[in-house]
Amino acid sequence: MTAVGVGTTMVSATTDGVVGTASVTVTQLAATIAVDPVTVSLTAIGQTQQFSALAADSGGVVCAGKTFTWESSDEDVVTVNSSGLVTAVMNGVATITATADGVSGSASAAVQLVPWVEVT
Repeated sequence: MTAVGVGTTMVSATTDGVVGTASVTVTQLAATIAVDPVTVSLTAIGQTQQFSALAADSGGVVCAGKTFTWESSDEDVVTVNSSGLVTAVMNGVATITATADGVSGSASAAVQLVPWVEVT
């Protein structure tokens, strides 16, 4: 038997007039997570950047419909919400991590605030 898609099906076999059945469930687990963009530079407090993630299984096939958990390594530098939207808080560098199926991928967010200069 070879899996050709994600889902549940019934498999049956017959021998000598006796039928046996079994339920088979196929799931697709992430083996790698790619986060995009890989690096970003933010220059103002409150500036945002949307990140996205893509999961693939061990054969490199994209895992559709995965839900990711997002995390910032330093929420004093940037915060990240549940959909991957990063917001600059203060100068510094933080790692943005997306996780699914116990596998993580990451990107870098740097905040370099541009000094305000008054022109007279």
